[in-house]
Amino acid sequence: MSKPSRRRLAVLVLCLLFAFLGGCAGKRGARVTLRTTVQDREITAVVRGRATIANSEAGDAAVITFGGTEIQVEADQLLVDGVVRAGLPADARRVEVVWFGNQLIVTADGKEVFRGEI
Repeated sequence: MSKPSRRRLAVLVLCLLFAFLGGCAGKRGARVTLRTTVQDREITAVVRGRATIANSEAGDAAVITFGGTEIQVEADQLLVDGVVRAGLPADARRVEVVWFGNQLIVTADGKEVFRGEI
C-alpha cells in the first residue's frame, strides 16, 4: 500500500471513529441544571438528558421529571414515583437532586440524605 493510500485510510478511520464517538455522546444527552424555589427553599436538579422541574399545583413541593421518573421534593420527604425514599430536614434551605445513569443522589444543605439506584 502506498503512503497516500495509508494516509487516506488513516484519515477515513479517524473520521469514522469521531463520527461514532460523537453519535454515542449525543445519545446520552447533555448535562442539564434546573432550579426552582418552593417556600424559600432552593431546589436544584442536575441530570443528563431531558428533564423538567416545576412547582406542584398546591405550591408546596417541587416536581422533577426525567427518564420516565418523577421526583417530588416535599417539605420533609423525598418521593420517587410516588414512593417515599428519604426524609428531608424541614428546615433545609437547599436541596440538590443529581441523577446520572441510574444513580440518584440527593443532598439537603450539603449533607447526603439519599443515594441509590432508581
